[in-house]
Amino acid sequence: TSCAGPGSYTYAPSVFDQALGIIAQLRAGQAGDAAAPIRYLESLRNADGSFPSLIPSTHDQDVDSTAMAAMALALVPGSAAKADVRSGIAWIASRQDGDGGFPGASGDSVNSAGLAIQALTLDGTRYQQQIDAALRFLAAEQNGNGGFNADAAGQRGSNVRASTQALGGAVGTSFGTLY
Repeated sequence: TSCAGPGSYTYAPSVFDQALGIIAQLRAGQAGDAAAPIRYLESLRNADGSFPSLIPSTHDQDVDSTAMAAMALALVPGSAAKADVRSGIAWIASRQDGDGGFPGASGDSVNSAGLAIQALTLDGTRYQQQIDAALRFLAAEQNGNGGFNADAAGQRGSNVRASTQALGGAVGTSFGTLY
């Protein structure tokens, strides 16, 4: 969608958006209406288990999008969705940096770490070591006022979006099961 005029923007749909829509439909009891969006999301998975950031797919690999896709597909019954979740979170775990963070658009990202933790908790027993390292990363990025920096290398200071996603990771609750 594109808006013309001063301050105009172009909106490119994302896997993140698709996953949120599926989560909303499934949580609202609209599984039948979610069937086509689920199939479409599943069709976007890369061979390595990752998901791209944008739709249509450029076949890039994105931690945030893969985490969101895994959390949405974890709500879907069936072996195909379960396989997509397993391969997605395995790919996420393989992307973890040495400091426990996860790569985002500007380096080690607090947003990405928060979302990665939420996805990794879908198989928390297997990925406890990665979760613990990511939690240490988040703790190092927390400021005295309780908020979190957006990323490890960027501008310091609490960021609302990063803080929100960091808290979801710190609690370890998937977007799919938030109340």
